[in-house]
Amino acid sequence: MSLLGLQKEIIYGPILSRRLGRSLGINLLPVDKKLCSFNCVYCQYGFTDILVTSPARELFPTVGQVVTAIEAYLKKPHSIDHLTFSGNGEPTLYPDFGEIVEETVKLRNRYRPNAKLAILSNASRVSKYEIRQALTQIDKPMLKLDAGDVNTFEQINDPAADVSFEDIVKGMKLVDRIIIQTALFKGELGNISKSKLDNWMSILVEIKPIEIQIYSTERPVADNRVINLDSSELKNIAETVHNKTGLIVNPFSA
Repeated sequence: MSLLGLQKEIIYGPILSRRLGRSLGINLLPVDKKLCSFNCVYCQYGFTDILVTSPARELFPTVGQVVTAIEAYLKKPHSIDHLTFSGNGEPTLYPDFGEIVEETVKLRNRYRPNAKLAILSNASRVSKYEIRQALTQIDKPMLKLDAGDVNTFEQINDPAADVSFEDIVKGMKLVDRIIIQTALFKGELGNISKSKLDNWMSILVEIKPIEIQIYSTERPVADNRVINLDSSELKNIAETVHNKTGLIVNPFSA
């Protein structure tokens, strides 16, 4: 199965999302290369071209270009449930992320007051105060946590050199209304052994998210050693996690 192509515009979709309904994608990242602070083995876009946490400003569209693109779409009579910061890598790497969130909130309030704002983030910059402040304006801050220990984190997410697992966890504890998103899979690189799940659950109890969303890899992946979980496996894990932690866990399968 071929990897998915990168998004070629600032705005894409809306796509029918398992978790967000009709989701209008907002890609703040380059359209000709994948720019991210992680190099996840299960990424649908393949391995990362530029693995950094402080990329050059000139790689990104301007605030004006992003605002113009969002407004142009919202003026059209299309139905959407969410405006979602996602795209070709990690959206919080955008140099003016706080400003773009503020401008998007204004546009949403003006044109689509019933729509919600969401973000799909790997949480690599959640230790930054300014990023957490921006996240407070987003209705659904959905942050990735695929592991409960450093070794598993590095094996699965292969972060940029200056990304700290400990800092991510500390930052997550400071985010209100946090939703944790976790990719689970089996195989040589899997993260569903008892010890790995126990470590992950321990971290979840510390973070206290309002929801945990678990899913697997029905799309193409960067590393073919990643093996998908079926719906029954996800459901069983969701029940186990809920019973052991008391947290809300929702499984999403194709």
